[in-house]
Amino acid sequence: MVRYFLLVLFAFSIPCSSQDSENGRVKATMHTFLVEMAKVTPYLSTTEAFTSKEGKAAISPALESLAKKARNPPEKLKESAGFRISFGLLADHIQKTKAVYDKGEMEYARLRLNGMANLCASCHTQTPVKAKGSLFPPVDDLTSKVSFENANFLFVIRRYEQALAQFDSLLRGYPDSGLPSDLIGDVFRRKVAVFARVYRDPKAAVASLRADLKNGKLPSDARDNVNVWIAGFEKMAKDKTDPSKYSTTKLIEYVSKGMPKELNRKIPTGDPQLLNLLYLSGLLYERLLQEPNSPQTQELLYYLALLERSLAPVVWYSISEVYLKECVVAFAPSTASKRCLDAYESGMRERFFGRNIPEPIQNSIDALKEYLAK
Repeated sequence: MVRYFLLVLFAFSIPCSSQDSENGRVKATMHTFLVEMAKVTPYLSTTEAFTSKEGKAAISPALESLAKKARNPPEKLKESAGFRISFGLLADHIQKTKAVYDKGEMEYARLRLNGMANLCASCHTQTPVKAKGSLFPPVDDLTSKVSFENANFLFVIRRYEQALAQFDSLLRGYPDSGLPSDLIGDVFRRKVAVFARVYRDPKAAVASLRADLKNGKLPSDARDNVNVWIAGFEKMAKDKTDPSKYSTTKLIEYVSKGMPKELNRKIPTGDPQLLNLLYLSGLLYERLLQEPNSPQTQELLYYLALLERSLAPVVWYSISEVYLKECVVAFAPSTASKRCLDAYESGMRERFFGRNIPEPIQNSIDALKEYLAK
């Protein structure tokens, strides 16, 4: 670990040209997040570890450093609507977690720090291109020991190749691998997300999942889901079209036609549509990155919101409603703005069906309506 921190400091000391200075700020910010999360990870598994003398000595300064970085993000993170929203959620999450910790609400703070990984993942999996290397120096102690915690951390920081290797070991060695039975579904969902949304490689997915099934000790419900996913990936592999090369207008039409007409708020893990929704959302995120100021950004956000509405409860953090609000407030009022507002309001009414919508949420709906009425 000492060598790792020296490598980080060395990376920070490399001078950047004016052209690369903003990219350097993004990398420096991400390095800081990685370093601080690596410091606190050993103390997140139990309340006892979190509240220990060693835990407090690591967590308090780490939260301070994270909060400082979150208050002043690099401008480049604001270029893409997807990144801007995800980082905004992360910054808010960090500030509130620090406030909770400072008040002494230790168990709630521990849960919030554990949940931060989901926010990181929601942002990192928006870059659906297989990375040739890592943004960060190697983390030897994470890759040398196989565990769900280490594998998940590698997944969060986009070290997908190493994360998948550990996920495979955990599944194929179950139960001797030490993977708790209640985390088997989490491991499979992360694998499926990498192959369907990030790599978009159905043939590799089929080969990997078939290898998992060779372990006859996996629970029957997990095996049933894997067989569903294999069938779905095999179907995807037969489609020779490459929508990523479409114009934005044609891509949006492709996504619109490919989506189910009725999207469930909480899509079941074994739903055959899961792979399709992950694949389509990967295409949209990629286009947002390629065209951060596209005339079709509102439409991209609208369809991403519909997809994330189903995907978020299965995979990570729910950001659907935030996308819809951004679709309204970040653009001049238009027909597209009204469609996003309608989707936001109907989604909230569905979420609180049979109950009164909480006053802050109703106020946000009213404020959006007033904005469009101007």
